Amino acid sequence: MRWWTSLAGGVFSLGMCRTAYVAFVYRPTPDYSKEGLGYQPTKRREVDLQQEPPELLLARNLTMSLGKLVSDFLMKWMNSLHIVQDSRHDAWLARIRSRPPGIPLITVANHESCCDDPGLMGALIPWDVAIDPARMRWGICTQEICFPKGKPLVHTFIGCGQALPIRRGGGVDQPLLFDVARELAAGRWVHVFPEARVVQSCTIGLDPLTRRTADELSERGRLKWGVGKLIAHSPVTPVIIPLYHKGMAGVMPQHNRWVCRDEQECRYDNRLLSVIPRGGGSIIVRFGEEVRVDDLISEHEHRYGPLPKVTTERLQDGLMSCRWESTQQEKLLYSAITKRIECALLKLEEESKATFECPCSPLIRRQT
Repeated sequence: MRWWTSLAGGVFSLGMCRTAYVAFVYRPTPDYSKEGLGYQPTKRREVDLQQEPPELLLARNLTMSLGKLVSDFLMKWMNSLHIVQDSRHDAWLARIRSRPPGIPLITVANHESCCDDPGLMGALIPWDVAIDPARMRWGICTQEICFPKGKPLVHTFIGCGQALPIRRGGGVDQPLLFDVARELAAGRWVHVFPEARVVQSCTIGLDPLTRRTADELSERGRLKWGVGKLIAHSPVTPVIIPLYHKGMAGVMPQHNRWVCRDEQECRYDNRLLSVIPRGGGSIIVRFGEEVRVDDLISEHEHRYGPLPKVTTERLQDGLMSCRWESTQQEKLLYSAITKRIECALLKLEEESKATFECPCSPLIRRQT
């Protein structure tokens, strides 16, 4: 009997080693080319996303199960998580659990803390979705935070949590955004924070670090256009669901203060007070109606011709499968799509400010 137990243990160990190796090979890769380190496209581009290696799926399953446990402990035990229980929340649950094959999903939210994802998102997602890589969300994280230079093991772990790197300030044409677009093309769920940074001012997209002038805000909006590009170049227009949350700033607070050496030199300090999440807070989440943008895409294509569409097929040598550099007309489309999403989030913000202060609202129930 001992030899059988030893054999089983050896096979299991070899299987786990194989799983770890495959996860390492197909890890996401950041782009530090501007820092002189070069950029090597991820090996995932050489895989048809509809036929991923089973070892990779297992690695992601194990990692996301761990992440779900940590998120539930943080949000439901250390803090109180409340969700507005209405038809819009039910619609979101239905969309993440079961969509027609090939129909992608994008959720967009305000970004109130460094722990919004995976902390809050992990706690919102039910267990049956969290442990299923085909249905679990794909997130986007600034490479300086989640994919540090020269740390491939960290890249592997974060990648197994279904997060992809993005280069802050890299623009809508950066190659890292193309890897996110491939997940959408495969009919996956992608979650985006279109503010592209943490904003703890209680106003979407506006705080002392906002660089756009009043005229630019009126013309270009408060949000970044990357989400608009992802939607525009998806072979099937994604389902778009906004959500708004309040209270995460208390879980991961920042200094949020002006620091002045003298009257001439001042800077806004938004560093974290601590990297350890706090407890005792109350977080409330409200979902919105689906955002429709098919009319914007149809109008653009009627005027300028079909948009390039991203595919899921295996890419030779990691080269992009379609033109990724945006034209001026396409950027106007991204802006229009993003503004429509912005309007939906601002509407949710107004609804939330009117009701979140009322803890006895029958619409709000603690998540168990």
